Amino acid sequence: ERELDEFISYIEHPPVMTEEIAAVIEHDRKELSGEFCRGCGYCMPCPAGIEINNCARMSLMLRRAPSAAWLTEEWQEKMKKIENCIHCGHCVRHCPYGLNTPELLRRNKARLKFSRKVAAALTDEAAEALGRAAVESSREIGYNTISVRLAVKSLPRNYRKIMKYPEDKMKKLSLAAKINIGIQQKLSFSRLFGRICQSGQSSIGFFPGCSMSEYDVDLTLAVYRYLQDMFPDISLVTLCCAEPSRTLSTKKYQQYTGLLKQRLDDAGIKKLIVCCPNCQKNFTAFTDIEIIPLWEILAHNLPPQKPCYQGYPSFMLHDPCPCRHDTKTQDNIRNILDQLSFPYQEYQHTRNKTICCGKKDMLMIRDPQASKQILSNSINRSDNKHIISYCFSCIASFRSVGCIAIHILEAIFPANNGGDNVKRSLIRAWLNRLLLLKRVKKILS
Repeated sequence: ERELDEFISYIEHPPVMTEEIAAVIEHDRKELSGEFCRGCGYCMPCPAGIEINNCARMSLMLRRAPSAAWLTEEWQEKMKKIENCIHCGHCVRHCPYGLNTPELLRRNKARLKFSRKVAAALTDEAAEALGRAAVESSREIGYNTISVRLAVKSLPRNYRKIMKYPEDKMKKLSLAAKINIGIQQKLSFSRLFGRICQSGQSSIGFFPGCSMSEYDVDLTLAVYRYLQDMFPDISLVTLCCAEPSRTLSTKKYQQYTGLLKQRLDDAGIKKLIVCCPNCQKNFTAFTDIEIIPLWEILAHNLPPQKPCYQGYPSFMLHDPCPCRHDTKTQDNIRNILDQLSFPYQEYQHTRNKTICCGKKDMLMIRDPQASKQILSNSINRSDNKHIISYCFSCIASFRSVGCIAIHILEAIFPANNGGDNVKRSLIRAWLNRLLLLKRVKKILS
């Protein structure tokens, strides 16, 4: 009521701009301008299911309205959806403030992860001291506490290290790395390596992915022939899913995913059978084509001649990180291994707690040292260095450090297993892709 009376009084006595009011306005302008989300929701709904109007301002909520609710598993799951961003540009086009929303989402996800790390590391006493210091200093507190010197000074010294947060732990790509990825993408989408092999008009295709095509030609063809028995006109698609281009730039990623969609549309492909976890996750994010994991088919229809694994050593089952929350695929894999009577054991950290092989998001190129450390953590989950997995990139990582690693498809189609358990050279990988196309051409002719 007092504020209403004040507003009414301005009709007869208009306010006069003073230095004090000008200072307040300038302060508010600086505080309320810049690259931050206002939560208006004009960007919604998101095609990838991201709750943008809350996720993009998580750092603000942590600082301005700190609550344990922001650090719950529920919000972790919501923030994890940011990884599914397809960079379609819908949110950017609809933002009335012209924000780079995908970049905001990425930064906010990193900051929430850091805040959870701090919350888990601080004792109740230290957390209380931190909160008290924040109030006393009248400074913002949250992910960027390294800038709040007065508040941090009141913390015990051993807690101060926790507060240091690099804006982006990922190292920027070197020029050599950019060239490497750029060449890989150009070749993968070229007419020489990236083809859709068809005997006629077919609406279904098998997408082995780059890793499988490079890994073993005989194994790839064995799976293709197996699928041909069920789908006689099935095509073989040797294109790349465009995931590597994501590390270069949003523009490059949109360029290659657009090209991929166009090539598939031109060929009349409506369904894709995929075996690569990264391809499956990427396709689901940016295309309307029906994606069928190979494991769904194999779990219900294994090849008739089942190999015998009596006397085999027990292998540790590794779940690739793209399938961390894909319980259906995880269950199908275990179902297949049980049907094969394949001897395997579970890691303590498995399924949704699995540890990456070090190649997620092209980390082996972005930060090789960090990639090696993560790989070391993964293989050291057990003294048993016999590993079976359903990701060819993971198998390559484990073999690179001397583990006896096999892909589950090598257990299903053992006669086609190269069995050398060695790291393949880059030249051999590209030659395998050419050889695959040559042999498929003979099959379809």
